[in-house]
Amino acid sequence: MSTVLKTLTLTLLITSPLNAGVVAPPPEIDAKADKTLRQMAKFYASLKSVRFQATLELGYEVQGKARIAKRAFNIAAQRPNKLLVKPASSIDSRSGRIYADGKKLYIFSPQLDQYTEDETPDQLDQILDHVLIGPLTGGVVPQAGAVLRLDPYSAIVERLDGIKYLGRGRAGGKSVHRVQVDQAVGRRVFWIAVGEQPWIMKIQDDLSGVESLAKKAGQTVKMSRAIVFSNWKTADKIDAKTFKFKKPDTAKHVASFFDAPKSDHAQLGRPAANFTLKQLDGKPVELLKLKQKKIVVLDFWATWCGPCVRAMPVLADVTKKFKDKDVVFYAVNQREAKAEIQKFLKRSKLDINVLLDTDGAVGAAYGVQGIPQTVIIGKDGTVQAVHVGFSPDLEKNLTNELKTLISGKKLSK
Repeated sequence: MSTVLKTLTLTLLITSPLNAGVVAPPPEIDAKADKTLRQMAKFYASLKSVRFQATLELGYEVQGKARIAKRAFNIAAQRPNKLLVKPASSIDSRSGRIYADGKKLYIFSPQLDQYTEDETPDQLDQILDHVLIGPLTGGVVPQAGAVLRLDPYSAIVERLDGIKYLGRGRAGGKSVHRVQVDQAVGRRVFWIAVGEQPWIMKIQDDLSGVESLAKKAGQTVKMSRAIVFSNWKTADKIDAKTFKFKKPDTAKHVASFFDAPKSDHAQLGRPAANFTLKQLDGKPVELLKLKQKKIVVLDFWATWCGPCVRAMPVLADVTKKFKDKDVVFYAVNQREAKAEIQKFLKRSKLDINVLLDTDGAVGAAYGVQGIPQTVIIGKDGTVQAVHVGFSPDLEKNLTNELKTLISGKKLSK
């Protein structure tokens, strides 16, 4: 996999929203906080078009040294299906550009100097759900774009655990309400302007969970993540030229940014590393005992990884269809506590076999650098396929690969 694709994948791991069907217990909802959110959501749903700037501010402190990194995006949207997303700085080569003009959807990666072209979906919701939007914008657009959806309130409180009113404050020179929203994906505080135009001024994330993971890995890190909004403007209609894509001279059209050659991964064609890991019930699973008998699908994952959670139901469904064809699936969890995994499985209603890679040693043996990483091992005990990250073609690709192996053919050379 190329360096750029690795960058996209790692960004995807950190920033993308969780989209699995998680069912939460009855949430605790504060009446004032809920009223504030609903008024804000109703205001955004009434807008025909809107322009604004969203700036991602990532702060971290390691060994007493504090730093902050920023990525700013100019965003324009017009209902039902026009969208522009581009970096506020013309020299930003990390961030993607999105152009949806109502007919065509173009997504351009300056790092790859490539673009994709598709039909524009009927609604902004479908554009915002595109698998590439998160990684190409540092997760800014999926989160900031919640207010652009048909039902902003439902988008904001998805997988809700509770809503709490934290009082007044100030942001962007305005008096704001501070509303805390607890979800399966974590805790966020929304800073919402007081008055007839309840613009969102800031969304601040609680990163204590990420800090805990770093601590388990032996690092003491303080982190902060916020999206700061500015320059809100609304109108009945935005000039159509705003959403038109002008192809850069050197840019190449591709069907997908994830069409990396299979030969990229060092594990392909090699004997699969043997291991013995415990399941959630404490029973051990040894790979050696499965060789020559089963086609084994391993997925290296974690509950906090958005793309992992998106991929997991697909992996479970596809492999289940072939369970009578000697296909077995194991979700190899990376370094998380048993209780956290069990809580996640209960909420998401996933029935999968989980292996506990508590120290990450098995992941290291399989060259895991970014998750999710899916590994397919043939009956001959060799690694036949490796997929890193989530792809919209996962179901089709995995199905075809398993059919090939079941027929007795090989995938890797």
